[in-house]
Amino acid sequence: MRSLVLLFLVAACEDPMPTSMDTPDLAPALDLTMGSANTFGCDLRSVGPSTNYCQDTTTADPAVRAVYENSCTQNKGILVPGGCPHFTLGGCRSTGQVGPVAVTTTNWFPSYPGVSTSAQLAAVCEASASTYVAP
Repeated sequence: MRSLVLLFLVAACEDPMPTSMDTPDLAPALDLTMGSANTFGCDLRSVGPSTNYCQDTTTADPAVRAVYENSCTQNKGILVPGGCPHFTLGGCRSTGQVGPVAVTTTNWFPSYPGVSTSAQLAAVCEASASTYVAP
């Protein structure tokens, strides 16, 4: 009974949908173009100024996912099981292959050096052969 009460309290306190009212640089954390069952985030913002982003990784292969998750924690990132918050600037998305397995990554930026608008970030994404994704 004690664990049931604890589970209820945790569920009741959870904020399932952060909004820009909760944290100034957060947009709703739902991205309909990514499958949440196959997507996880790696928040690297606390590692240092050169990693001021949170990276979503999407893959259907559990072994490839495990490699990316291990890399995240080894690099002192924080795993975000449901995916990263989508910051107001947006993100840069690219898709590649790990052997025969498709892997899509999206780096979500709360800020970026010399960039203050979504249009500027879109230009940065394009210059790095990525696709801009609105928050």
